[in-house]
Amino acid sequence: AKKAINSYLDNYPNGRYSLSSIFYLAEIYFFEEEWEIALDSYLEITELTVNDYTEKAIIRSTQILLDGNQLEKAIPLWTKLEEIASHPENKRYAQFNLMRTYFNLSEFDKAITKADAVLGLKNLDPKIIWDARRIIAKSYLQKKDSLKAGKAFLVLEKSPIDSLAAEAYYFRAELDHNNKKYKKSNAVISIISEKFNNQPFWAAKSLFLMAKNFYKQNDVFQATYILESLLDNFEDFSEISSKARQYLFMIEADQAKNNSTVSEQNKNDGKS
Repeated sequence: AKKAINSYLDNYPNGRYSLSSIFYLAEIYFFEEEWEIALDSYLEITELTVNDYTEKAIIRSTQILLDGNQLEKAIPLWTKLEEIASHPENKRYAQFNLMRTYFNLSEFDKAITKADAVLGLKNLDPKIIWDARRIIAKSYLQKKDSLKAGKAFLVLEKSPIDSLAAEAYYFRAELDHNNKKYKKSNAVISIISEKFNNQPFWAAKSLFLMAKNFYKQNDVFQATYILESLLDNFEDFSEISSKARQYLFMIEADQAKNNSTVSEQNKNDGKS
């Protein structure tokens, strides 16, 4: 078939069946995993006036670009598909991917706009709904809009997806910590521990935050104990463990300095 189609296109580049021939040739290359050749043929179709193969060619092209991590090249194609799609599923496909791609490329305003558009669609899969809400929450967080981020994360606390809900509760605990509400922060961390014991990453992060809360309240014993427990039980999370170890060293150094100061003062008092 490939040989016959190429022969036809060589002899009749503007023939009656040239468009369908280009598409079917692209399909052959796609299934043979000749990605670059297939992409060239699909893109040739997408650049023409909208036709019977435009939507299919855009979808195939963006699949290839996604697999090749060429997100920026896929954006204009998804934008075009969103505008011209005759099938609702294809429009949704375009909007879902634009939402995720804008977020991954740190274009947070555009990510929020597309996520809002996605949430306006009917009959959505629950996973997509929560994914859109996650993107809205994290986009506002990246934009340092703590008020809107807080509202968005509050919604995420109700997610049936444990990883999202645990992250949302952690955001609240961290916000309380930053506002110097250390006891309130620890209360939220206790909820994470009770409800999400199947989420070791958030358990580790929460323990580290709890240790910092205790140290801010001058409870050195609890802070040290929690940090040592974290280092013993969560060594798989190297970044968190590294930060916990540094914080523990800082506490020990501060305590040694304080003890040295007290000893020096006692000596001076004795001499006087």
